[in-house]
Amino acid sequence: EAPQRLPINLDEAGEQTVVTADEGPYDGTPENVAPISEAEQSAHQVELAEIGACDPAVNTVLWFPLIDDTLISNGFQSGSLFAGFARKQSYQAMKDKIASARGNCQGGVPGVPQAWRHTTHVIGAVGIFGGPGTAPGSQPVDKRTRPTGTWTSLTAAETTTYKATLLKVRAPAKAGVKIVPSTAKIVATLSGRARANFRPGLHFRFSKRLAVGYYRFSITLRAVTNPLRSTTLVSKSFTVGKPKARRTKAPSRKH
Repeated sequence: EAPQRLPINLDEAGEQTVVTADEGPYDGTPENVAPISEAEQSAHQVELAEIGACDPAVNTVLWFPLIDDTLISNGFQSGSLFAGFARKQSYQAMKDKIASARGNCQGGVPGVPQAWRHTTHVIGAVGIFGGPGTAPGSQPVDKRTRPTGTWTSLTAAETTTYKATLLKVRAPAKAGVKIVPSTAKIVATLSGRARANFRPGLHFRFSKRLAVGYYRFSITLRAVTNPLRSTTLVSKSFTVGKPKARRTKAPSRKH
C-alpha cells in the first residue's frame, strides 16, 4: 500500500526536564508540570527520531525549543540545552543519532509500524456478547426460560457511538456470519456512546417475555473522531426456550 500523498510535519515535540544541573539562570518559580529526567528525555527524543525516519509519511520532526526558557512556571524547559547553555544528555544523543542515521530508518521501534496505514474501521472493537462481567469476545448463552430482558456489551480502543440490535432469526448461526435481513426480525435496539476501553452494559428490556426461538446480537460502532470509520460485530445465535427444529423438504423423486 502506497504512503499518503501529503507529508506530515511533526512540530514542537518536547518534554520538560528537571533543571537541577543548571539552576542559575532560571527564575525559581514553581513548576506547573511533572518534569522528567535528562535520561528519559534523551531516550524519548532518539526513539521519536527513529519513528519519524521509518515512516514514509513523515517529512520532518521538529523539537521545541533548543534552549530552555528561564521562566519555569510560564516557559518551556524541553530544550536540549539548559537556559545557561549547558548541554543536556539529549543534545549529544540526538547529535549521534543524526550523524549515524543521516535521515534513514535504522530498524524501527518494536511495536511501531514502519509505514502509516489508514483504517476504515473502529480501532480495537470487540463484542462482549456474553454481557457485563464476561471477557471480550464472549458469546451469548442459551436461555432455558423466556426472559423479560437480556444483556450484552462491547469495548473499543477509542471513543465510539454504538447501535446495538437484538434480532430474532430463523436458524442457528456462528459468530460473525452476516445476518440476512429477510431472515431476521428486529426485536429491540439501543444506542449510545462508549468511552475508549470501557465496557458499557447494554440492557434490553421488554414489556413481554421473549418468544421461543433463535436470537442474535448485532452492534455497529462508529468512531467519534470520524463517523465514516465503522465496525459491525455480530454474535452467534442463542436460543430462548426450546425452538422446534425446522422441517426440511424431502427431495422430489422422479417416476
